[in-house]
Amino acid sequence: VNLFSAVCGSLSCVMVYIVARRMDLTRLASAAGALMLGASRELWAQSVIAEVYTLNAFIFMVCLLCLVEWNRNRNPRWLMAFSFVLGLGMTNHHTIGIIGPAAVALVLWRNWRTVLKWKLVLLCTALFILPLGIYLYLPLRAATYPYMDWGHPETISQLWSHVTRAQYKINAEPVGGTAVSLFFEFTMV
Repeated sequence: VNLFSAVCGSLSCVMVYIVARRMDLTRLASAAGALMLGASRELWAQSVIAEVYTLNAFIFMVCLLCLVEWNRNRNPRWLMAFSFVLGLGMTNHHTIGIIGPAAVALVLWRNWRTVLKWKLVLLCTALFILPLGIYLYLPLRAATYPYMDWGHPETISQLWSHVTRAQYKINAEPVGGTAVSLFFEFTMV
């Protein structure tokens, strides 16, 4: 699992290069961005342990690539790919969801008529929901009482608590009405 984290960290750097090139940056600028990410202390710290963050970074960059490609040629397949990868990313870590509203804003800004294509919107929604079906495995696995069973999502309410990350809300104490505390309160839901 640690090796998988390292591979995902490396792939994230590769994806930074690819996305930068697709955005018409020079090879030197693209390579510099990828190398700066690869040399960052944060990426290294997450790449040598069994954690979700390097996979999350890789999925984020794949989502970004899909959006860049859609922006370049308006091919709806890129929006469909984005929807599927975003749904897959939501099964890894909820913070990937922040790119969803940004994608909607991009589509509205660049070609607002896209949202009037109801078949495309329906297909993108279905492709987003499809990978979330991975969560249906959790109650089946929890019923076998495995050694590691985070939140024991055996019932629907326990599964919902797990998916919405309700177990983390206990530690989320807002420090006032600041934007930072509101952000943390929102992300802990």
